[in-house]
Amino acid sequence: MQGNKIKCQKRSSGFAVLSLVLLAAILLQLWGFSVKAEGTMNPGQPGQGSTEQTNPVQPSQTGTQEVRPEPILTQISGQGRNVTLSISLAANSQVTSGRLKIRFPKDLLVVSSTQSGNLWKIEDLNTGLEETTQKVVAYAWADTETKTSPGTILTLNLEAQNAANGQEITVETEIVELFSQQEKIVPKNDRILDRLRTDFTVTPSQAGGSVRTGDNTNVAGYVLLCLGSVLVMVGLVRSKVEH
Repeated sequence: MQGNKIKCQKRSSGFAVLSLVLLAAILLQLWGFSVKAEGTMNPGQPGQGSTEQTNPVQPSQTGTQEVRPEPILTQISGQGRNVTLSISLAANSQVTSGRLKIRFPKDLLVVSSTQSGNLWKIEDLNTGLEETTQKVVAYAWADTETKTSPGTILTLNLEAQNAANGQEITVETEIVELFSQQEKIVPKNDRILDRLRTDFTVTPSQAGGSVRTGDNTNVAGYVLLCLGSVLVMVGLVRSKVEH
């Protein structure tokens, strides 16, 4: 019995020693993996915490468009009855073709003359359009060469009517479409509003009335009537004297 007891104790001791060896081996493997992982995160700097390096974000080059200035510019001026709207092309606009519509109240302004800037090979101008209470001037052009220099597209000379005197008049320039070769140009503002208050003198003849000099009684009629009465009385007196 004692021999068997001694054998069991030896076997238990052997199992304990084997378990300790296996546990030590596992711990060594885990420690080695940890050191390897730390060295991978920070090469050449053992024993320090990991440091994250970030590269500056580079702006994406796909889908970007060249920033252009407003391609169409307008300026309005006036003196007396004369109102002038100047439409010009901005520098570096790259425009080759387009269409514009200019609107203004038809009872306040009329077109007196137009002047082209001769920037394009093909131009078309129509001053006879109307939209309800608005007069419309339509202008279109086309070319094969992109424009990089500034220049005057169109000068519109208008004449203010009597009803416009002392009023603020709004002239609208609509950019219907613009192209640079086959590429469509979209301006930030496709409707440009110019305002001007007119001030001029309206003469009576321009107002359509007749000139009056105070009392409008028919003096000449009364004079002729009195003269006729005198002649009649003279004739009666003569006839009595003769008899």
